[in-house]
Amino acid sequence: MNNAMPWILPALLSPMFYSVAVITDKHLLTKGFPSVSAFNVVFSLLQLIVITIYVVGTSLTVGFDSDPTGIFWSLLSGSLAAGGIVFFFHGLQLEEASRATPIQMTAPIFASLGGVVLLGESINIIQWMAILSVMVGATLISTRLQDGLFRIARGRALGFLLCGALVMGMAYVANKEATNYVNIWTIMPLRSVAMGIGVMILSARPKAMAEARAAIRNPRVLGLTVMAEVIVAPFAGLLFTYALSQGPVSLISAVQGARPLIVLILTTVLSTKALNILDEPLDRRTIGTKLIAILLIVGGIAAMNVVA
Repeated sequence: MNNAMPWILPALLSPMFYSVAVITDKHLLTKGFPSVSAFNVVFSLLQLIVITIYVVGTSLTVGFDSDPTGIFWSLLSGSLAAGGIVFFFHGLQLEEASRATPIQMTAPIFASLGGVVLLGESINIIQWMAILSVMVGATLISTRLQDGLFRIARGRALGFLLCGALVMGMAYVANKEATNYVNIWTIMPLRSVAMGIGVMILSARPKAMAEARAAIRNPRVLGLTVMAEVIVAPFAGLLFTYALSQGPVSLISAVQGARPLIVLILTTVLSTKALNILDEPLDRRTIGTKLIAILLIVGGIAAMNVVA
């Protein structure tokens, strides 16, 4: 099976590693760093390591493309991604990881809508139904039962997460345009440069810089941050890129939609009394609501990609 379809294993492993990175980020944002801005400062600085790895690897292998249009779209993609990341981290600090991740996964839906408006692409009836499924799921995952009614209990977090998904969706559109002019190994370091600078501009304040210095003096905090942002998340991205080079983009993108389900499983396990690392509610009603919402989102994302 692996010889016939070499993309399957990396496509499956990529969302698993992404899920580990998100859960680690959630732990760091709530227990490792005093503020989101402090975390963002360290995140942006760590991008220097990621950029170095990309530049060295690209220089030694396929080499860089120099088309100015492709460079522009690559930098724009990274700049937009910076805004999406900042919004997401603010939302992740306020919301449970198992609720924040599915909302973040609506970014491809915004990308599809952006493709229609900006690139002249078309969406068929099945894809419109898939978009509706994702939006219903995103709304459901954001609700909690209060006084016998379902309410959006953390509207501020939902606002951050939806803004992050919208901006990240536009970053996907820019990234897609960049691939028309330069290879992906040229895009990745340029995107990381713009993303790192963008996050730093949006977050670097004297107080945040001081908080970041204090936080990384803790070896455990520094180690977890490096693990998540230099090793786990970039490795997940490379797995995804490799899978794309070996198989159909529609099926591989659909597999990525499994990330919210993986996060739900991991956060449930890590919130049990035996581990008690996270503090997410484990009652049947809450888990059931999350599961239904996640299935709506995952199913919608899968339908959007498979019928594309």
